[in-house]
Amino acid sequence: MKMLKVFEKRRSVREYKDKALSAAQIATIMKLTDECPKPADSINVDFMFMENGEDVAKNLTGIAGYNGVMIEAPHYLVVMATEGENGHKVAGYAGEWLILNLTKEEIGTCWLDGERGEEIKQKLHIDSPLKVTGLIAIGMAAYDPRLANIYDTNMEGSVSPLTDLGYPHIKPEYSSEPQSGRISIEELVYLRKWGASVDANELAKRGYSDVFYYMRLAPSWGNRQPWRFILDGTKIVLVMKRDDRVHDDIEEIEAGIAMLYFEVAMHGIGLPGHWNMDKLENTDKYSIPEGHFIGGYYTF
Repeated sequence: MKMLKVFEKRRSVREYKDKALSAAQIATIMKLTDECPKPADSINVDFMFMENGEDVAKNLTGIAGYNGVMIEAPHYLVVMATEGENGHKVAGYAGEWLILNLTKEEIGTCWLDGERGEEIKQKLHIDSPLKVTGLIAIGMAAYDPRLANIYDTNMEGSVSPLTDLGYPHIKPEYSSEPQSGRISIEELVYLRKWGASVDANELAKRGYSDVFYYMRLAPSWGNRQPWRFILDGTKIVLVMKRDDRVHDDIEEIEAGIAMLYFEVAMHGIGLPGHWNMDKLENTDKYSIPEGHFIGGYYTF
């Protein structure tokens, strides 16, 4: 299955079967953790597999979880990265790549908060110089809701992000519930500076329509969709919106997730390039408002 199609299937699983994965499935997970790509070679990322999920859930109750609740799963991965600038971004990129590949294997996953990293290390007896950036719950989904074969969000009234997008080749199952609040493609993109919107026809001429369509499927905490892009010649700048409800570390992970989705989508339509996380010069020209940060910039 092509990764772009996996975008459409990916969902966060918050209820799991009370059954361990098979030895073959665990071997697949370990193989994938060794293959995870990174957008920055200088950042180390490590995944520690925790086999006894019941003990992990008990030890981390009140310390980690999703929206303050520890998700109980048969297994977990502790995601760790080099401490310092860009560590959480690279961990988000690599961790989401792993999640998408586990989705291919029909293995359920869910990102969990790792803000209290030192306490997590102590509780799980982890001895590593790397910083805990998050956890990933892993197991087989307890059930397959009617809408979950496309996407599951945490927002009240959310259904599928594919509603009303005008893509006839995609055939999700809809219900009569309220439609998703996902933003339009045009709201994601600016031309050369903040606020200079690009209409759908212009994006189509540039060949970017499908790329930004797939960006609408990228997961974020509370389905906030905090990413915006500025087209600037041979650079495409990722801008992330800050949110007082979300820890800075989580926002950095979301930036890494956005980078992965964007890169896969660009490569999928035949526009290869790569992300840069070095400091970008002359950013005043973009007129980016306060409460935002640059996650990186993509170059061809």
